[in-house]
Order: sequence, then C-alpha cells, then structure tokens
Amino acid sequence: MVTTFFLSNLVTNDVTLIVIVPLTLALNVNRRDILVILEALAANAGSALIPFVNP
Repeated sequence: MVTTFFLSNLVTNDVTLIVIVPLTLALNVNRRDILVILEALAANAGSALIPFVNP
C-alpha cells in the first residue's frame, strides 16, 4: 500500500491501480479483496497530497 500511495503522486489513480491491482491479485494471500480496497484508498490519499497530478 505504501507503493500505491507514492506511485499515485507521480501518475493518476487509475494508472496506479491498473499497475498495482494485478500484482496484488497474483499474491498468494487469503484476503486479497481487503488489500485491493486498501490500495484504492491509498491511491486516493496519495493523490490528494499533490493537487496538480490528477485533473
């Protein structure tokens, strides 16, 4: 989630999640659904720090 947070500072939320979510789904963990939700929250929080990244 930290990667998602900082990556969303560089590119838009959509691009961040398109890159990170497939990597998360490839992991062998029990609660991938919670991780995807937390990644979406981290992408939104990260992009909110720099207002000129997202349109």
